[in-house]
Formats: sequence, C-alpha cells, structure tokens
Amino acid sequence: MADTELSSKLYEKMSAEQDKFRSWLLEQPPADILLHAVEYTVREDILMEMEALELPDDQARALLASPDAMSDIYKTFSKMVDTGHMDVVRESIEDRAAELSIEQAVQEEVQREMEAQGKQEAVYLVDRSSLLHLKEVQGGDFEYAVFDKQTKQKTAEGIISLDEVLDGIDPTHDHLAAARDAAIGAAGLYGGPLGGSDVAQVGLTSLKDFRDSDIRRRSIWEPETLPKDDLRFIDSGYNEQFRLPNGGRIEVEYPDRTFSAPCEYIDDYHAYIGTEVYHMCQFAEVLERGGGVCRPEAVIEADAAAWKIGWDKFLAVECGAGQWDYHLYDSQMAELKSGSLEVVGCSMNEVRDMILAENKLGHRSMTPTDYGMLMDKAAARAEEVRGEKRESVLGQLSALKSGQKDKAAPAPEKKHREEGR
Repeated sequence: MADTELSSKLYEKMSAEQDKFRSWLLEQPPADILLHAVEYTVREDILMEMEALELPDDQARALLASPDAMSDIYKTFSKMVDTGHMDVVRESIEDRAAELSIEQAVQEEVQREMEAQGKQEAVYLVDRSSLLHLKEVQGGDFEYAVFDKQTKQKTAEGIISLDEVLDGIDPTHDHLAAARDAAIGAAGLYGGPLGGSDVAQVGLTSLKDFRDSDIRRRSIWEPETLPKDDLRFIDSGYNEQFRLPNGGRIEVEYPDRTFSAPCEYIDDYHAYIGTEVYHMCQFAEVLERGGGVCRPEAVIEADAAAWKIGWDKFLAVECGAGQWDYHLYDSQMAELKSGSLEVVGCSMNEVRDMILAENKLGHRSMTPTDYGMLMDKAAARAEEVRGEKRESVLGQLSALKSGQKDKAAPAPEKKHREEGR
C-alpha cells in the first residue's frame, strides 16, 4: 500500500514548485507569458492529478529526490504531446467540423424548401377594408386569401396561375404585382367601396391575429419565417391600426394638407418617421392633436406622377417606352436634374424612391401634386428663361452697337479741321 504521508510530501513539494514557477512567470513580459501559457495550464493539471494519485513508495521517493519534480514530469508530457494529445485535438476539430457541416446542410435544405414553397410573399390593404395575402408556390402560381379587416374573417381564397401572372406583366408590374391585380379581380374586390383602387402594402405580421390566416399558424409554429422589424402603428390607447414593412411609407392626412413620409424600424416602440425619431404612441398623440390620420401609402398605378419634395424641390416621373423619365426642379421650377431609368417590373413608388435615394432626398416628406400642372409650370419657367436670355443677348448687341457709334463719331471733326487749313 502506498505511504499516504509520502504522497502528501510529494504533493506539497510539487505545489511549492508550481508556486515558484507562477511567481517567476508573472514577472515576465506579456509576450513571454503567452509563450508559457500552455505549460502553466498543463502544470496545473499535473498538480490537480497528484492530489488524488497514490504512487508506489519507490516512485514517490524518486520524485521527491528530483530537484524539480514538476519540471521533470512536464518534460515527459511534452514528449508525449505529439501523439495522444494532438490526436485528441485533431479529433476534436474533425468532430466539430462534421457536426457543423451537418447543421449547415440541414439549414440549407430548410431554406431551399422555404424558397420552393414561397418565393415571393406580401400582404396588401385593399380599399382600407380588406387584407389580401399573396404567396408564391412551386411552379410560379400564387395562393391568395382575403380577410375582412374589421371582423378578421376569411372572405375569399384561391390560386392565381402562372399564365394569369404572365398575362399581367408590363413595365410597371412584376410577378407579384401582376398576381396582386389578378387576385383583387378574382376575389371580387373591384366591387368594393373604392373599386379596389386603393391598394397599399402592409407588413406580413398584419395578419398575425387573424385565426384562419397562414401567418397566424406560422407565428406559432414557424416564427423564424416572419419579419421581426414590421412597424406597428397604434392610436394613443395602444390599439393597433396597421403594420408596415420596414422601409415603407405612410400617408399622413391633416385637415389642411396631405403628405407621405418614409419609416424605418428602430425597435418595437420607436421608429424614424421622415427624419424624426418617434415613440409610436407619441406619434399617435401628435396626429390626434392636429386632427390627422395616417395610413400606408397606396401603390401608384398612374403612368405619370409628381410630388413636392420637402419645402424646396419638385419631382416629376413618367413611364415611357421601356424606361422611366424624370425631372427634378427647384422651388422656382428651374430644372436641377433630369434623366431616365431603364428598369422594368417596378412600381411608380419604387422608381420614385430610387430617384430620391440617388439624389440624397430619400428621407424627406413628400406632397403629391398634379403632374400636368407641374409640367406646365416647368415649361413656362423654361420659356421665361429663354426670353430672359434673348433679352440679354439683344441688350448686349445693342450696347455693342452703341459703343461702336461712339467710337466712330470723332471722324467728322477731324475732317472739319482739315478744311480749316
């Protein structure tokens, strides 16, 4: 049987050796400490093992006789580290890499399945009274479901085939927009109070509390498939009015003016509305004090539209043959910039926002204005500028002629002097 007192003495000796090594190590520069980090850790493990290990008496005496038993054992460990220890390290790397590879493959398969089941998806508020849910399914078809906003009951559902979608594609409509228009017709929403003409995209989570909606089911079983940054607009009593996708726009209507503003999610209670940060209840109170209301900005179906941007600029956009033409004016209707965007499948709203972003005007509020009247004013201003230029040129010519006459006047006087001789 091992001598317990002998083992105790050996532990105390090695503990003292480790304390000495620790004290020496703490006096070294940081770079040297890092070089000895592994050694220190292994020596701590050796000491921990020695506390429980009972060696035969002859082996314990041999270690007691060593000038530095801890260093002797560490040297032996260092020779073995290239075999067993590194095998464990290598196996750990390989095992973890294999686990992560399997996890990643599973995630990719889930993503592929989700893409196959629904590539494009959106919810629209139609005529401010119905919510239309569209989801692309395999093969390019679109499933749709319609819900009454007040009762939350499903009122229609069906499928829009790929052929119907392709029939509705034009420069202003992509697959989703074409499916939306077809679904509005198939569900009979054109017979609504506004003829199905007031259509605004809202957040997917707008249907989260609608019992028969796919969004409701997914919020319970597949919450990761739903956006986490929809903006929730409420009244001052915290009653939800609607939800908006992050980056969408609202239309704000006061008794004396109407304008739209971009919205950006900050958290569940705060958002940028235009350039200002609001608590959602604070924004509701501001509206109520001014007698205002807000709603999601409607999709613009017209081929031409115009807006006052902020306080000092105007933008006009028109859909041409395979392109969008635009003009940006200052407050005096002088043209600042014009150009064309060769994009198809984008709505008027999307093209307008592209132009504003390009000109660093994306965060400004906007007021819709009459396109025809704006272009008439711009044409009148351009004609006025041309007239001013003509007058300026004629004035310069007149001044030039007058100057030439003044220079030619002394000639007769010279002749008179010659006659006097």
